[in-house]
Amino acid sequence: MDPSDGAEPDAASTMRQSPGDRLRPGRWPHFFLSRAPGEDDIYIARLFSDLSAEIRSRLGPGRATEIGYLDPGGLARPSWPADAQSALATCHAFVAICSRRYFLSSHCGRSWSVFASRLGEHHRLTGQSAPALVPVVWSDSGRPFLDDLGVVPHPNPNAEEARVLSRLSSHRPAYQELVASLAERIVDTALRHRLPPAPPDLTVDTAADAFDRHLRTDRSGERARVSFAVVAGTREQMRPIRTNINGYGPQREDWAPYGPAAPEPVSERAVAVAAARRFGSELVPLEAVADRIGQARQRNEIVVLLVDAWATQLDELRAALRAMHDNVDDTTAVLVPTNYADPETAANRGVLRTAVLSAFAGRERRRDLAFHPEVGTPERFDADLAVAIAEAQRRLLRTGRSAPARPGPRPPARPILGGP
Repeated sequence: MDPSDGAEPDAASTMRQSPGDRLRPGRWPHFFLSRAPGEDDIYIARLFSDLSAEIRSRLGPGRATEIGYLDPGGLARPSWPADAQSALATCHAFVAICSRRYFLSSHCGRSWSVFASRLGEHHRLTGQSAPALVPVVWSDSGRPFLDDLGVVPHPNPNAEEARVLSRLSSHRPAYQELVASLAERIVDTALRHRLPPAPPDLTVDTAADAFDRHLRTDRSGERARVSFAVVAGTREQMRPIRTNINGYGPQREDWAPYGPAAPEPVSERAVAVAAARRFGSELVPLEAVADRIGQARQRNEIVVLLVDAWATQLDELRAALRAMHDNVDDTTAVLVPTNYADPETAANRGVLRTAVLSAFAGRERRRDLAFHPEVGTPERFDADLAVAIAEAQRRLLRTGRSAPARPGPRPPARPILGGP
């Protein structure tokens, strides 16, 4: 049976799922494109579209209802959509957009792990190795990680990074050649190999991070990890509180305080800063923050709270801050992104600042580099977060356990820590 017709795999593979777990015919995508959230979203979306079109042209009209699935980006959400999990569990090929940020993303590591388990099971059942895991070097910062993993990237027809090929019209022929070679590999793999679907209990939530052991340990075996928690309301929660709700979305992790100048969620900026210092990172749901903070020293993790000052005006979040207060110590970093270009926020500056300091009583002492109650610009956020992570790491070392030092840019010079 030709997988390009959208039918399900053979019976041996399908038996691994119960009837209620099987996807309906036509829901077996040819490829799953795995990317780190916030990684050149526009250009990666274009690559996904171009690759889908190229595969469709090779299959012919009506041959497949599902060509590909673009990872929605797990670090921007505390949980993953069900259709994303289904696509990962059944796709014929896994295309990984490889960069430093990709390999420092816990979500990407778990996605990789789910697909790698399917490859391993296929080899166990058939004795064959399928070339279905397709690493694309998006930026040269990803090459050392692939070398550490012992994984060979997909051949690039041009010496330039794939992200450069996707951006410049002068590289259009090389970009088209890359897309064509990816499509050929994916279609050929789908024809020659039938990977079993992932078992229902192996998901992005339950899988181990494939990159932890290889990429985030020093000689002592210690991991470098930062857990981020967003303390902000959703758009619906903020409607009764604020006039300007443009920076909020359906989930609290959508909070983008620095728009319109910097429209991305602040959690994505945080992940990028952590990645630049070679820390893996993870978003923690608000409901789990208190436990994560309590276990931070034992888990050798740095916890960073990204707090919306307006959250202090919501009963639910005010209660959450109170619950966290007993566990928050000086190794938990706190940043309060505050956009004073927003007239509503500027007009309420005094009230908001007082509420924040009350919620974190005792943290506002001179030169506390892990506590930043007013972070007025996105550039200042990047700088202050780098300092806060370094300070939290130093304090963990002082108390006997610490995340290992990692190469990366030094914290900004002290003058940047002055008032807004």
